[in-house]
Amino acid sequence: MMHLFLLAAAAAAADPFAAGQYPVQTRTGKVGGGALETPWNYRVVAPNATGVDAPVMLFVTGLGGLTPSDAYTELASRLASKGVAFIGLFRLAAPAPRRDGESLIGAISYLKQNVDIDGSTLDWDTFMVSGHSAGNHVWCEYLTLSCTASVKGVVMIDPVDGVDPFGVIPDFCTSTTQKLPYSVPALLVSTGLDPVSVDGTSPPCAPANISNTRFYNAWNGPIWLVNATAYGHLDACDRDVEVIGRTVCAHDDAPKGPYKDEIAGLVVSFVEVIKGNATFEPYLTNTTRMPVHTLATYTHNGNQPPFTRGCHSV
Repeated sequence: MMHLFLLAAAAAAADPFAAGQYPVQTRTGKVGGGALETPWNYRVVAPNATGVDAPVMLFVTGLGGLTPSDAYTELASRLASKGVAFIGLFRLAAPAPRRDGESLIGAISYLKQNVDIDGSTLDWDTFMVSGHSAGNHVWCEYLTLSCTASVKGVVMIDPVDGVDPFGVIPDFCTSTTQKLPYSVPALLVSTGLDPVSVDGTSPPCAPANISNTRFYNAWNGPIWLVNATAYGHLDACDRDVEVIGRTVCAHDDAPKGPYKDEIAGLVVSFVEVIKGNATFEPYLTNTTRMPVHTLATYTHNGNQPPFTRGCHSV
């Protein structure tokens, strides 16, 4: 039976947007213990298939990590079925991006040493940091403190910088006048409704001046940006979360499954690119291959493939 799973997964790899074939498992727990104190809880959603080395995507949830990780179960399960291990981090505390970013140093070390999964193996040699919305501010601070070659890539979903929706409080990881002090490949997934107010008067969930293109313009490494034009800021979340969030974030009536299929396929393609397989880069740039209407742009920022070096200071 497992042989059939592996064959099916190999066939699906020819089209990264096709449905994944691996069975999925879940692990939950608290990060830390003994001398290590962190605020983080973790939720691992990973493939359960013997012989599969699963690249690790460490994902800080929305609201700077305040959103429970199970709000992303549909997306995480899609990733796991395609062979990627999704480790969601969340905690019940007021967002503090710099402090939380620093705490990721110990949290990542703990996860590497203490978290195992059945069947598959966590491939920490293909390690990515990631986040949704203001969760991206947290890993951004982490990389500013601890950019090492062990971080092979970054996956941003609707990234938002700052700590308030108006960008008044000067607490930013990115800058509009200079690039970040490190270089690492990145995939940035945004939506057309990110910068749109839900009612025309309240601030959007991803104000244009502190989100998406702010990260793209501040980036030093190769970066691929896609924009799913018909979708909204919470559409990466599970359906029930997105529906509840319609009171605060601009929303749409487009089917959510194809959008999550697109995100998962983009991540799988990005993983191949950072492993040195350049044949997958067109899946990040050719929008005719993508499941939903999408705009795309990219820049290598002077870097040359293969993009396998990992994070390094510049």
